[in-house]
Amino acid sequence: MKKKVFFLFAALILAFSLAACDQKTTTTTSSDTTTTTTTLSSETTTTTTSETTTTTTTTSLQTWLQGVADAYVIDDLTGIEGDFYLPAEIGDVTISWSTSNSAIISVATGASLHEAGLYYLATVTRPNAGQNNSIVLISAVFHFGELTVTRSFTATVLAQTIEVNNSIFLAHANATVDGTVSVSGVVYGLYKYGYFLVDDTGSFISVYYSAASTTNLPNVVVGDKVSLTGTYAQYHNLYQLKDPSVYTFVSSGNDVDVTPVVLTDATDILSLSTTDKYLNGQVYTVTATLTQQAQGTYTNFYLVYQDTRVATIYYNSPAASLAALLPYVGQVVTLNLIYYTYYEDGSSLLETGVPEFWFVFEGSDEDIQASGMTDEAKLAIDLAKIAESGNVLETYALPEFSFATVSNVVIATELENNLTYNAGAFTVTRPTEDLTGTVTITLTVGEVSDDVVVTLTLKANSTSTTTGDDLFFSQYVEGTSYNKYLEIFNPTGQTVDLSEYTIEIYQQKDVAATTPLVVELSGSLAAGDVIVYGNSGGTIFTPDVFNNTICNFNGNDILVLKHNGVVIDSIGQVGILTVFSADVTLIRKSSISAGDTDPFDVYDVASQWDTYSVDSAEGLGSHTMD
Repeated sequence: MKKKVFFLFAALILAFSLAACDQKTTTTTSSDTTTTTTTLSSETTTTTTSETTTTTTTTSLQTWLQGVADAYVIDDLTGIEGDFYLPAEIGDVTISWSTSNSAIISVATGASLHEAGLYYLATVTRPNAGQNNSIVLISAVFHFGELTVTRSFTATVLAQTIEVNNSIFLAHANATVDGTVSVSGVVYGLYKYGYFLVDDTGSFISVYYSAASTTNLPNVVVGDKVSLTGTYAQYHNLYQLKDPSVYTFVSSGNDVDVTPVVLTDATDILSLSTTDKYLNGQVYTVTATLTQQAQGTYTNFYLVYQDTRVATIYYNSPAASLAALLPYVGQVVTLNLIYYTYYEDGSSLLETGVPEFWFVFEGSDEDIQASGMTDEAKLAIDLAKIAESGNVLETYALPEFSFATVSNVVIATELENNLTYNAGAFTVTRPTEDLTGTVTITLTVGEVSDDVVVTLTLKANSTSTTTGDDLFFSQYVEGTSYNKYLEIFNPTGQTVDLSEYTIEIYQQKDVAATTPLVVELSGSLAAGDVIVYGNSGGTIFTPDVFNNTICNFNGNDILVLKHNGVVIDSIGQVGILTVFSADVTLIRKSSISAGDTDPFDVYDVASQWDTYSVDSAEGLGSHTMD
């Protein structure tokens, strides 16, 4: 929206011009001096023809120019929503413009003819929805000859808003392709380049981030509620929201209300309406034989029912979900699949001229029901679930097995005084020094058994020869996918009540965030110990607390730790949009005994942290301070 500035100057210029011309200029003459006075429209010049010095005053002109500046008015500065124009001249007065924040209001370097005169275009970039309105100082310098007067105006640029009627149902009903839509919904499915939302009407939409926008892909998890504004785009028969320009996190842990449609005959897929926008995102329960075939650069999974290929499982389904399918190739499986799109004739990746219905599979082997599998195949699936090495803090537990039972556990002598197994559970006694040894676990399915040997390191209790004043962040993991972990260390020498602490997350998108998401902590933390928060989707470490709100950060998001409202540590620089720690593990240097209490200062990673490679869990679960 363009706003034209409103200004009152014509009458005022005339008034001040007349006032200026009425001013008297006094000169002094002697008997041998001749004085000539010339009067111009807005300036009085006095010339003497003798040695007498004549004082020429510009006070009247300065007063006049000040009056011109004072008379200038910019309308509606308290609620700017779009671009506007600023004059380059008022009569004989020229004006130059600048702003205190060119990222929000930027004035063109050159003036151009607009309607009745020359104007500068002021381009407005509104803060994202969910952020604060932005206060910007607009400065004008009024020029008349060599005289100048400066005047400032305070402008408020309103943050973007999400439409009230932003249901997915209405988006599908009313939006046009390449138009802008706003939707709100709960995440119920994920794939490589986006996620699926469902709203209160039970309508679905796919949210897609193109290759150029994947850096903006947030770490959403199932149950997150978000509001978005983006382009309503078409991909084959899929109607989706593409490359959101506005992303607002609303809440987490919401119930996901999507009931699968059970297909008793898998060939019913071939009868789905390929023009019904509301079917995109529907979940179907399908039973068919799983196959895997390669075509060109793609290797896809397919579902075949009575020799008829009925579905393609999208190769951009989550990588872990695709890996879970591998052991089931050749088996009859039952899966919950999210309908993605329909490739018409000629677009098939497997066979030219054959259409394909594409589905997203998001799940683990617990979500795969198979019939006809051998005991050996079932055992192989469960053996693969056991990590062959790891660090152990307070607890150690085996994963849930789909088919196998634990028939025997042998603990090596190096660990037997600190690790025991009884009635299906391990008990850990933390040593005074790290201990490393093996545990041999036997799994059995039917008459088939096999062993897996796990190397474990029991981590010692953290010790510190120096005490600090308060808690601080001791480790930060910003890894691939959902491998997000945050460790906090207690150097105080006494147990602390974590309910007195909060973590603020400034989630940065395309502009610097000014409003944080606040998470209140709970529980207690013993002296010299750490607490590790992690994302439930992470795979490289088992944290003390799963918290997807805390551990949903990217390498440009700011983290601030507060104790009773007072900043005691921070990671990153509030108000600055930059990627400072992406795809990295950071461990606080042992020489650091207190946090960075100024979240607004320049953030120097190297002075505070030791850097490790992406997805490294090195040191998680303990911390040493000199």
